[in-house]
Amino acid sequence: MSQVRQDAFTALILRVLDEARNIAKHPEATNELSFRPAVNTLLGGLPTALAMPSLSDVILTEPRRKAYGAPDYKVYTVNRWLIGYFEAKGIYDNVRRYAESEQIKKYRSAGQRILLTNLLDFGLFDHDVNDVSRPIVPVAWVQLLQHSSSALIMLSPPLKP
Repeated sequence: MSQVRQDAFTALILRVLDEARNIAKHPEATNELSFRPAVNTLLGGLPTALAMPSLSDVILTEPRRKAYGAPDYKVYTVNRWLIGYFEAKGIYDNVRRYAESEQIKKYRSAGQRILLTNLLDFGLFDHDVNDVSRPIVPVAWVQLLQHSSSALIMLSPPLKP
């Protein structure tokens, strides 16, 4: 990733984390739905931050329910080709626990990429690159836990107020 893109991506992540911290401080914030504005900031900022104009600026929230359920978001290219699903859990939830839940298994059976997150822990599920006929498998887990003013570090305290 070029330095300019890395700086833009880091700035986006810091903006999302700051927004999530502010939401977490509110006494009436709920664990999951109150953080949707921060998720929207993340998804809306990715095309610019990653310098990927082919990513759509239209992220479909709460799409129609299908046989496999209804993920929180569907992410498309500008040509409306589905990139995958985005499932946001509560900021205090252990998303790794959800990786084998019936809900995520249903999404995986639909054959689409899935990004599962609580805004601090991100799990990407995709086809096995060596055998795309196999079911969707976990590809990577990334934790965003703390940051300094100069760089985003993959470790940080929870966002509890």
